Amino acid sequence: MLEKEQVVAKIARKGSRVEDVTRKVEFVRRLVATGFPTVPLHPVDQPVLVDGHAVTFWTYLPQSEKSVEAEQLAQPLCELHNLPLPPLGFPEHDNVGAS
Repeated sequence: MLEKEQVVAKIARKGSRVEDVTRKVEFVRRLVATGFPTVPLHPVDQPVLVDGHAVTFWTYLPQSEKSVEAEQLAQPLCELHNLPLPPLGFPEHDNVGAS
């Protein structure tokens, strides 16, 4: 975390494609535009390439000492999965069959 700026930098894993990170950035921007509760991106052009790695910057949100209970996530997850899929070309993913 860049404490003074209240920003969290996320460095993509080695081998991550810049196109994939760019698609995730666009997806988050669309979520924010719809009013969906998500951590907003820091207002800079993203992703930034550093030594071949895509880096994204997120607004730091202060953390509560209290844990988030699974039942508190049910409604937002339901809303997220009922949003129309944006035309961003996400690959199909089999959560059940994934290892």
